[in-house]
Amino acid sequence: MARYHVLIAEDEARMRNIIRDYFAAHGTDCDLARNGAEAVDLMRDHEYDAVLLDVLMPGLDGFAVCRAVREESTVPILFLTALGREEDILRGYALGCDDYVTKPFSLAVLLARTEALIRRFRGG
Repeated sequence: MARYHVLIAEDEARMRNIIRDYFAAHGTDCDLARNGAEAVDLMRDHEYDAVLLDVLMPGLDGFAVCRAVREESTVPILFLTALGREEDILRGYALGCDDYVTKPFSLAVLLARTEALIRRFRGG
């Protein structure tokens, strides 16, 4: 049984699959969303230990998804994005994200940061 259940919302298929495969190899079950609308739908239907959320997605962007999720949930949200300007990072935190990682990134560090968020959220 997987230790954690994570939602990965990323419009780039290759990136989605790389992250999913790495997390799965380390005992984490992942659901995938190709865009913001799919992410919101999945959040309504499932409970997640954390959400990895790209900002630049078609339609509903990651900032809008974060805002919608925060209206109903305190699940840890980690932005995973190419947007590295200070204004973007501050906007993410203002909307309620728990961490902000810019691309490129290390898969090992991403997993460690995600697991640390989950542990803190669970109080352990």
